[in-house]
Amino acid sequence: MSTPLAPDSKPAVPTPNNQVFVFLRGLGGAAVGAILGYFLFRLLYRSGLYGIMLPGVLLGTGAGLAARSRSQALGIACALLAVAATLFTEWHVRFSQHNTFPYFLAHLHTLGAVPLIMMALGVAGAWWFGQGR
Repeated sequence: MSTPLAPDSKPAVPTPNNQVFVFLRGLGGAAVGAILGYFLFRLLYRSGLYGIMLPGVLLGTGAGLAARSRSQALGIACALLAVAATLFTEWHVRFSQHNTFPYFLAHLHTLGAVPLIMMALGVAGAWWFGQGR
């Protein structure tokens, strides 16, 4: 059985204004997560490990934690931002000394299946965790 609401209490209904603040908080958390993911990937790569999914997953996790609410739009925005953050991180850590970013994008298909699958998992994680609670 459910308990009836008190006469003066109102159920929490997300308003458009509230959703804007949820989205902005989420974007702030996404920026912190992406920066943390970049530096963590760089540290792991220099130690001989490869975890390119970290920038995307941490971007989404930061957004979801900072948003403190559920937002489909934030999840989609996180997925799009994770594509950019993942590609930039991969290029900057592994290829920036020898190739330009446009050259890297044109030859992205030569990376192999495992790095591309790991990048896709990072983007999927950004979407999933970026939706919030």
